[in-house]
Amino acid sequence: MPDDTFKRPSTGMLFLLDVGENSPQQLTLVRLVMKGVRINHEDLWQSLSSLPEEKRMDRQVFEQSLEQLVKDEWIWRVEIEGKTIYSPRLKTNEGKPK
Repeated sequence: MPDDTFKRPSTGMLFLLDVGENSPQQLTLVRLVMKGVRINHEDLWQSLSSLPEEKRMDRQVFEQSLEQLVKDEWIWRVEIEGKTIYSPRLKTNEGKPK
């Protein structure tokens, strides 16, 4: 169980420690979104497809995991010029969404 008294620096960064209770598939997607900063849906799928076999997932698991991350507010999803774009959701040092 995480120690709630641990203070992270107030950087506005999303810490992988904070999302550590999510599934391995969700953690993989968060890492990919963080690398791309702003990444469209198909580029995210292509990035995932280029990972080693043990980190890949089928399209259904990809879509479900991505939807859950958006629902849980770990990543942002916006529509820009007809494309779905994902970006990391910044968190405060208390782990609450900004």
